[in-house]
Amino acid sequence: MALTRRKTISLLFGGTLLAGTGGVLAREDFGGTPRGRRLDRILASPYWQDGEFRNLYPLKPRPTEKSFTRNMVDFLFRSNDGRKPSGVVPHVETRLADVGQNELVWLGHSGYFLRVEGVSILIDPALTFAAPVPGVVTPFAGADVFSPASLPAVDLLLITHDHYDHLDLRVIHALKGRVGRVVTALGVGAHFERWGWLADLITELEWWESVQPLAGVEITFTPSLHFSGRSLKRNQTLWGGFMLDVKGWRGYFSGDGGIGPHFADVAERFPNIQFAALEDGQYNVDWTDIHLMPDDWGRTARTLRASYTMPCHNAKYDLSVHRWIDPLNAAYDEALKNDVRLVLPRIGERLALADLSGHEAKWWPEKP
Repeated sequence: MALTRRKTISLLFGGTLLAGTGGVLAREDFGGTPRGRRLDRILASPYWQDGEFRNLYPLKPRPTEKSFTRNMVDFLFRSNDGRKPSGVVPHVETRLADVGQNELVWLGHSGYFLRVEGVSILIDPALTFAAPVPGVVTPFAGADVFSPASLPAVDLLLITHDHYDHLDLRVIHALKGRVGRVVTALGVGAHFERWGWLADLITELEWWESVQPLAGVEITFTPSLHFSGRSLKRNQTLWGGFMLDVKGWRGYFSGDGGIGPHFADVAERFPNIQFAALEDGQYNVDWTDIHLMPDDWGRTARTLRASYTMPCHNAKYDLSVHRWIDPLNAAYDEALKNDVRLVLPRIGERLALADLSGHEAKWWPEKP
């Protein structure tokens, strides 16, 4: 049964208020708190200041200084015409265990499964509800084609940051004992350990740090302008994106974040990006600093100079006030303006990394 707006706001604020009390310690969804050597490393980080992580660059001034509560009320009570699909989101039902070598599958939003030169990788596989309260912010029909049980065992699990639409507790439980190594942002390992994962399986990175978890594989954690947190206390863990170099293939997964000089730094440090998954969606004029606005997306894609760029962070969850098709239309238009070659798969569609051409057509409906 669909939740009414009144029920939705009650659940969200109830969960939020719980997060601000001692109840946070009892809620498994909220994850863990860094302690011991992990906390020592956080306190020594150059990006930690005055009790929280800070972005590399100052965030852009906001047009209005709305409180969290004001933004939440606006989000819940502003017209939702077109924010959710009127029908089923076009998708392909793919058995992930059958995905071949050098193929990639979009799981919707910012989630990916890929096999590259014998290495299997999951990135931000959020598949269930993207909120601390069940039944709130659920996947659209069609975008829910994959469940936690759909995911195969993998060599590597990469998590860009700890927000609910990227770090899904139900998925993490389903993958326990079936992942060779977790690579994530500094501090996020505390959540995994709270959920029963062994510390020896977890590698945490700061911005620009790299790790070689397997032969021929290098992963670099790249900066982004964003924030973190699974309760009211923000920025206790780091956030960012990933550059993957896997036996000659280079892919960039931006994670969430607004426009800034760091994208030019990424392009300079990592030329010849073959595939870029660039966040495109959940933007709002009230938070232009932490997500890419449409024109920012076009400029950023041009800056990265990837062979192919895919707009992601869309088509699965209603997390802003735009229509669900707007980010896709905007990226399509911006790519034309900025001479960016797009790849536009449907959720579940298998892409051959050796040849990403032939996936430039719009797959979404003209009307939401």
